Amino acid sequence: LAATLHFDQRNPHHCHNLFTHTLITVDGIANREEKILLIAAFFHDVGKTKVAMEKAGRLVFYGHATKSSFIAAQVLKDMRYSPEEIEMITFYVRHHDDFISYALPSECRNIRNPYITVINELNIRKYVSQMLDKYPNIFAKQDLRMVMMNLLNLCTADIKAQAKYVYMNNVIIDSMEHKLSKIYAIRNVMEIVIDAYT
Repeated sequence: LAATLHFDQRNPHHCHNLFTHTLITVDGIANREEKILLIAAFFHDVGKTKVAMEKAGRLVFYGHATKSSFIAAQVLKDMRYSPEEIEMITFYVRHHDDFISYALPSECRNIRNPYITVINELNIRKYVSQMLDKYPNIFAKQDLRMVMMNLLNLCTADIKAQAKYVYMNNVIIDSMEHKLSKIYAIRNVMEIVIDAYT
């Protein structure tokens, strides 16, 4: 964790050093009673210092969520957290960036990018189905709605700890408001999909 203290993320999406970003994310968790989620927020980006790579004059952090989950698992094991708690915390850490490539339907009319996922019922249903298949232990013990809403809560807190506007070559290419609008759209569709499961 000490490595995050003065770590300049040098990325247009981030206006804070990594430690400050982490603290703001933890503070932004809406459900303060969800201790597991607060711990996940604390660890969500800890792996960035291990995977940071230079690309086009900025840093990128490919695979940081997975790396962060491995670091969290080891620390939590050393601190004697239960296997169930570790599994839940690392689930949130590993998946906190899952929705970065999702786009509003209005943004996808003429885009043929295979890395973009349209926010619609079909794609959210596929996502939920994949999570249920991949993590049967978690969803045998935890409420699907609670887990998915907690994950979106972490995504929201993470976004609110980022730059208000994203500039590249002195042009605004994205904003916090835009990212939040995508998460709110995902949340609305997720509610519909989860209703169909229950």
